[in-house]
Amino acid sequence: MDKLPAGIRNKFLKKKAEIAAAAASATDSSPSTGTSTPQLVSGSETQLPTPRPNASPSEIPFPLANLEECLACEAPCTPEEQAEYPSYIMKSIDRSLPLLGSMKPYGRHVLISTGRKDWSHSIDEEEGSVAQGIFRALYETKYGGRKRDGEPRIVLSNTSFAPARIGSGVTEVMLMPEFKFVRGILPAKSGDFVKGFIDHVEENVKLEATTMPFHSVVLICSHNKRDKRCGVTSKYLVKAFESGLRRRDLYRSFDDMRTEAEGGIPGGGTVVGCLSHIGGHKFAGNVVIYRRRTKSVDQLHEKLKSLTLTNVENPEDAGLTIRDMITDDVQAEGIWLGRVEPRHVEAIIEEVILKGKVFKELYRGGLPSKFANFQF
Repeated sequence: MDKLPAGIRNKFLKKKAEIAAAAASATDSSPSTGTSTPQLVSGSETQLPTPRPNASPSEIPFPLANLEECLACEAPCTPEEQAEYPSYIMKSIDRSLPLLGSMKPYGRHVLISTGRKDWSHSIDEEEGSVAQGIFRALYETKYGGRKRDGEPRIVLSNTSFAPARIGSGVTEVMLMPEFKFVRGILPAKSGDFVKGFIDHVEENVKLEATTMPFHSVVLICSHNKRDKRCGVTSKYLVKAFESGLRRRDLYRSFDDMRTEAEGGIPGGGTVVGCLSHIGGHKFAGNVVIYRRRTKSVDQLHEKLKSLTLTNVENPEDAGLTIRDMITDDVQAEGIWLGRVEPRHVEAIIEEVILKGKVFKELYRGGLPSKFANFQF
């Protein structure tokens, strides 16, 4: 902490004090049951939900894995997975506040390809950007937007994945958790994207959409202009994830959209990229993982052979054909992790990506439900 620049250090300490004061106030005014949770104010990271005391593991809607056992594993890790953050970063990460509940529930995640790993402080204020266009089409009446009170929250992010036509102004958008990939988006066409793929009120939208063939997508916050902690930790985590996935022959380039029948990686593989600010930079490294609902890549290989899903982890999927899974009705889930270090990556690949389990020590929240039937 002492090695941080004075401005960043003072800002961090001020936020920490505000959080402590808010938590103390909530404790004094809440009923003795401790079930009251103050509402988050949009765009404010300082007003995190007050965690319920004695929160039980049952509040986590994913099966749990034991982090200590995984870290004690004798399997060799790569140098990238053994790397440590600089001491000034380690000291600046908040380890007192609980991670569980540190993200707001949401329904959709819109991820824009930019080819960059850092962006302006607020991506929706970057003049002429697709992020600004989509934000306006969602929320500003002047541009066809509206209030969305009572609807599932929409998270809007930029990503480091490169547009197919760099420099043309045309880009692509991932829509999660549907695993949709929408091409041909310009700022001027942002309204068409919202109407066709968010609100579903326009059927004749002239935008090409496909279902991504990946098994999973790893997204790491790298937004240095919002907070240096994410800017620094992301560099270590990208290397660690890429190294661990390559060692297992699971790493996949984002621009490889081939299905397995077309020569793509069996089982779909995993792509790794960076994304803009998602809140909670005090909990760096922040990682979001979207994965198809299947117990493991090996099991997915068997399903691809048999063409029938019989996933005991997700009994509601039983009877679906592989065509159901790779076309319009993708069963997917999102898992948000915080305080991730390179030493955790081996365990995250094995337990989170391949098995759909989570570590309570790293779990911030997630999206466990099928996209067409959100339940928070």
